[in-house]
Amino acid sequence: MPAKFVKALNGLGQMPVPFLVNNNQTILRGYILQISSGKVSAAADAQAAGTVAGVALEDITTTTATDADIVLVDVNPQSVYNMDWTTASTNTPAIGSAYDLGANAGVFDADDTNGGYIRVVGNVGTSTADVMVGNRFNNVG
Repeated sequence: MPAKFVKALNGLGQMPVPFLVNNNQTILRGYILQISSGKVSAAADAQAAGTVAGVALEDITTTTATDADIVLVDVNPQSVYNMDWTTASTNTPAIGSAYDLGANAGVFDADDTNGGYIRVVGNVGTSTADVMVGNRFNNVG
């Protein structure tokens, strides 16, 4: 299941910003999104540094995207999300550790800390943990 909003540590709540969506995307609410050429796509394993836009606040599917294909993205870097971790993981996530994404943009891999940007901040359960999403973009241009 994609990530679910828990709270914002800075008290501002989610900060929705509209982004154009790239072609051939299936984005679900709670997916981590990357930015490329000013548009967003579902993020991937080993996401390049500084390319995460934030977390999708709504669902959208595109084939050939137009200017009407827009998704709201939570860009608040202080947002905390409850996120699934891969059930195939042999390790239990540790608070304070950072992990990479798993097979989709809504699940992190507790066995992969290489290039990790999903930081566990609490409430580690048998298949979920509270996390913050790092690796944010520095400018949109």
